[in-house]
Amino acid sequence: MTNTFKISVQPRRLTSKPPRSAMKELQENYTYHECTLNGLKEIVSRGHTLVGAKLKDGYRDGVNFLGSQVVFLDFDDNENPEEKIKLFEKYGIKVNLFYNSFSHTPEFNKFRLVIVFDTIIEDAKIYRDAVIALIKIGESDKACSSCVTMFYAGNNAEVLCEEINQWDLVVGHLDTLINEGKSKRTQRRNHIRLNKVKSDRKVVTPYSN
Repeated sequence: MTNTFKISVQPRRLTSKPPRSAMKELQENYTYHECTLNGLKEIVSRGHTLVGAKLKDGYRDGVNFLGSQVVFLDFDDNENPEEKIKLFEKYGIKVNLFYNSFSHTPEFNKFRLVIVFDTIIEDAKIYRDAVIALIKIGESDKACSSCVTMFYAGNNAEVLCEEINQWDLVVGHLDTLINEGKSKRTQRRNHIRLNKVKSDRKVVTPYSN
């Protein structure tokens, strides 16, 4: 199993959270990179803003979502990252990368956890549902559930697990969480979509920039 994956990177490098005046610039000019977890660690350490999805024309908008295999989770409430990582381990999900947000201080923990799948999910609804399921597990920021949420870089990036998550091994847990409280009809529809992601994995072709 290959441990490389795809991610969108904005060329501007930051050392702190940018002002609102910079938001327009950070909407565009994303390029799609294939990298390893150590490569992602370096990208974060260099200060690049990231989106976990491929974006049509490099522009950050929901209609431009073309697929993703990376999920960023945001924790802003002075939580303990080790406790959060253990929550994911209960579901057989590996947290691959950790880094502190720009606004982190020794007195108040703010950090991000990154989970990478071996599968490119091209169905925007299934990807968003998977993100929401992971947010539910870790109790992270619910505002970061968009398919194209951008995440600023940060400090102290660390690779926690070099083996990325096999979709086939974790999709059952996600299926249960996604379908919690849903009608039987919706559950069947979601189950079909999730299984299609599994079957498509063997025929996925690499994206080009």
